[in-house]
Amino acid sequence: MATHYDVLKVKKSASGDEIKGSFRRLAKKFHPDSNPSREKWAHDKMLRLLEAYSVLKDELKRGAYDRSLPGVRDRELRRSYWERLKRREGAAAAGAKMVLFELLQEERKAALKLYEKLAAGDPPFNLMDHLSIPDYLDCKFLLAEAYQYEGDLETALRLYREVYLADKRCSYYHHFAGEIKDRITRICCRLLPRMRSPREALDCFEKMGDISFPKKDRAFFYKKIAESYASAGDAQTAKFYLARALSIYPHLAGIKKLRRKLEEDQGRLSSGRTK
Repeated sequence: MATHYDVLKVKKSASGDEIKGSFRRLAKKFHPDSNPSREKWAHDKMLRLLEAYSVLKDELKRGAYDRSLPGVRDRELRRSYWERLKRREGAAAAGAKMVLFELLQEERKAALKLYEKLAAGDPPFNLMDHLSIPDYLDCKFLLAEAYQYEGDLETALRLYREVYLADKRCSYYHHFAGEIKDRITRICCRLLPRMRSPREALDCFEKMGDISFPKKDRAFFYKKIAESYASAGDAQTAKFYLARALSIYPHLAGIKKLRRKLEEDQGRLSSGRTK
């Protein structure tokens, strides 16, 4: 639904003069006298303009209206909830529950900012100390999802792995565990080789030694690493990782172009040595 600011086409920070100027300009545009063929439409527009202007031109009415807007109400509710939690449970426990609350409200940036502030504190902060096992796993999974959404694949991967391993111990997610593993596989085997340097991708992949990746995905990962090294002109390392990929999954698709490039590079290298 359009707010009074939308109707008057001004920002929420607009001054009184800006609001008055915009109202006069729009009133001329929408006045029934200027729209004889659309008199009812113009009449309705003018009523809406007058309603918005009558509120925003008055400082007290404008203040009350601003406080009633959904975004402001939500912020005030969150602040109130946060204060009640702190009084009842202490800052650390309140922080853990507030992180989960923000994530469930899809307020990712606010949740990550609070989580990182808590994690950087002294003494060390651990979500598990303040949440039940189900809430802890939900919170960790949603944090991983938020970091992935923000492009921090390394942190997302670490958190997904922690949830996956914790779930294996307590079997909380049951059928959902497969989705967590699929996300880990996608980040490791698909996204990292495309979005990070070969060394960075390899480092992350090797840290996932306790995750059992499907053979085809592991082979695809090493093929992408081989392609990265080939593009960087390191044919020897590229051949090593291609051989590793094929040893895992001999029928891996899409390797003809890579093989051709490596053969051409090898040919040029041999030709240069001969000269």
